[in-house]
Amino acid sequence: MLPRVRDWRVRTRLTAVVVIPALAFLAVAGLQVAQAARAAAAGEVFADQVAVARTAAELVHHLQAERDLGASPVNPSDHDAAVAATDAAVDDWRATLAGSGTAVAPSLARLPNRLPALRAAYRASGYDTLVDELITEIDLTAIGAADQRLSQAAAVAGALARVKETASRLRGFGYSVPPLDGTSLLARVTLLRQARTDAIARLEATISRATASGLPPVAAPDTADADALAARLPAGTVDPTSWWTAASGEVDGWHAAERTLGDWLADRAEHQVDAVWRSVLVTAVVVLLVLLLAVGVPVVVGRGMLASLRDLRRRALAVAEQELPQTLTRLRTAGPHDSITQELRILPRPTGADEIGEVATAFEAVRLSAVELAVHQARSRRTLNAIFINLARRSQILVERQLRLLDEMERDERDPDHLAALFRLDHLAARLRRNDENLLVLAGAEPRRRWREGVPLAALVLAALSEIEQYERVRADVDDSLHVVGHAAADIGHLLAELLDNATAFSAPHTAVLVSVRAGAADAAAGAVVEIIDEGIGIGAETLAELNGLLARPAEVDVAASERMGLVVVSHLAARHGVRVRLAATDSGVRAVVRLPAALLAEIEPPGDSATSNTMESSIPKPRTSRGREPDPETTAATLTRLYEGVRRGQARDDAAAPPAPNAIEGES
Repeated sequence: MLPRVRDWRVRTRLTAVVVIPALAFLAVAGLQVAQAARAAAAGEVFADQVAVARTAAELVHHLQAERDLGASPVNPSDHDAAVAATDAAVDDWRATLAGSGTAVAPSLARLPNRLPALRAAYRASGYDTLVDELITEIDLTAIGAADQRLSQAAAVAGALARVKETASRLRGFGYSVPPLDGTSLLARVTLLRQARTDAIARLEATISRATASGLPPVAAPDTADADALAARLPAGTVDPTSWWTAASGEVDGWHAAERTLGDWLADRAEHQVDAVWRSVLVTAVVVLLVLLLAVGVPVVVGRGMLASLRDLRRRALAVAEQELPQTLTRLRTAGPHDSITQELRILPRPTGADEIGEVATAFEAVRLSAVELAVHQARSRRTLNAIFINLARRSQILVERQLRLLDEMERDERDPDHLAALFRLDHLAARLRRNDENLLVLAGAEPRRRWREGVPLAALVLAALSEIEQYERVRADVDDSLHVVGHAAADIGHLLAELLDNATAFSAPHTAVLVSVRAGAADAAAGAVVEIIDEGIGIGAETLAELNGLLARPAEVDVAASERMGLVVVSHLAARHGVRVRLAATDSGVRAVVRLPAALLAEIEPPGDSATSNTMESSIPKPRTSRGREPDPETTAATLTRLYEGVRRGQARDDAAAPPAPNAIEGES
C-alpha cells in the first residue's frame, strides 16, 4: 500500500511534480497531435470530394448538352460531338473515382454502364435522373467539410449546379419545341422559367450566408436574350439555332462560374491540408522539446532546492518549538509598560536570495507581526476605552450645563410657544446625556451616580420616563414597596430607560406602553419582575431569537453593535448586575421582561424613623420632570407625585388607581 502523499519525502514529491505533469502534458499533446492528424485526414478526404465534385460538374455539363441536342434532330453533327465529349468526361469521372477512393452512390459508380442503354432508347427523363444524381453528389461535398467556410462555399457550388440545370432544361425544351397547343406550351415555358428564377434566388441566399468564406464572386450571365426568345416560344416564331445559341450562352456562363468556384475550392482544400500537416509537425517538435526541458531542468535544480528546504525546515522548527512559545509566554505575563517587541530576537537570514529564503524571512516577519499585533490590540483597546470615557465625561459636563441653562430659561419664560420649544430642547439634551452614559457603559466605566441607601423602584421608573421623549404614552403600575440597592440604582434606571425608549419608538403614536413592576415568587431568590408591553409592529421569530441572544450574551462593541445601541447597552448593564432581560412577542406587539435578582433589592426600614426618612430622601436620584428640569430637594416629593399621577391617571385610563399620597412618595423617593 502506497503511503499518503503528505508523507512522501521532498525528493519523491519533486519527482511526482515533474513526472505526473509531464505525462499529463504528453497525453494532452498526443491528443492534440492525433486530433490535428485526424483534421488533416479529413481535409484530404474533403479535397478528394472536391475533385470528385469538379469532375461531376464537368460530366453534368456534357450530359446536359447531349440531352438537349438529342431532343431535336436539327443538327445531328452537334449531337455526335456532344456524345464524344460526354465519353471523355465519363473517362475522367472513372479515373477520379479510382484515384481518390471517395465512396459514391452505387448508381453513380455504375454510370459508364448505364449510359449506352440510355442512349439507345433516348429519353430526356433518364438524362434528368442521371444529372440529378450527380448534382446530389456535388451537394454532399458541403457535408464533408470540417471548416465552416469551406462547407458554405461547397453549398454555393451545389446551388450553382441547380441553377445551371434549370437553365439547361429550359434550353432543351425550347430547342425541341414539342407538339403542344399554345396554352400548354405557354404553361410549360412559364414553369421552367419560374424554376430557374427560384433556383437563382436560392443561389443568392446561399451566397449571402457564405459572405465570410472569402469565396470568389459568382458572376451571373446575361439572360436578356434568352428571356426575350423564351417569351416568343409559345408563338412558334423562334429559330431553333438562334434559341440554342442564346440559351447556351447562359448555360456556358453558369458553367464558367462553376469552374471558377471549383478551382477555388480545390486550392483552398489543398492549402488547408498542407497547413494542418505543418501544424502537426510543429506540435510534435514542440512536445518533444517541452518534455526534454520538463524532465531535464528539475534534475539540475532539484538538488539545490532540497538543500534549501532542509535548511528552512530546521529554522521553522526552531521558531515553532522554541522562539514563538517563549515570546507568547512572556507577552502574556508582561506588565502594561513592558516593551516585549524590542527584546525579540530575529533569526539570521538563510543563505541565498531565492524564494525559499524569502519564505523563511516572511515566516519570521509573520511571527513578529503576530506578537506586535497582540500587543497593539491590547493597548488600543485600553486607549480607546479611555478616550470614550474622557469624551463621554466631557460631553456629560456640557450637557449638564446645558440642562441647567435650559432650566433657568424655562423658569423665566412666559411665552407658551417659546416655553414649548425650550421643553423640546430640554428633552433632546436629556437624550444626549443618556447617549453619553451609553458610551460609558460600552467602554466599561462604572457609573458616577451611586447611593448609600436603597432607592425606590418606582422612583427609578419615573426617572427612566423623564429620559425618554414620549413619556406621556407610558402607563405605570409600580409596586411602591420595592427598593433597589444604591450601587445598582443608576444602572437599573438606565436599563429601564433604554427599554422604554425602544417601546415608544417602535409602536404607534396613539397606543400606550404599559409598565408593571411586581415582586417575584414567594422565595427570596425571585427578586422583582418589570414588564414593558407595547402595541407596536411586532418582531419576527428569527429576529426575536437574535435579539434575545444579544441580550443574553453581551456583544463586542463594533459597527454592527452601534446599529442596536440600546439593546447592546441593556445587555452590558444586565450582565454587570446579573439581571435577566428577555423579549417575547404578543398578539399586538412586544413584551420585555426584566428579572431583577433578590441581591439587587434592598430592605428599607419603616418610614416612621425620621432619620431614615431623611437619609432616603437625600439618596433619591433626581428624576427630571416632564419639562426637563431637575427639581430641588424640597420639591422632589411633589414632583414625583405629579409625574406619577400623570403617568398613572392623566396618560392612562380615566378609572386608573389614584396616585399614592405625597408623604408616601416623599418617603420612597
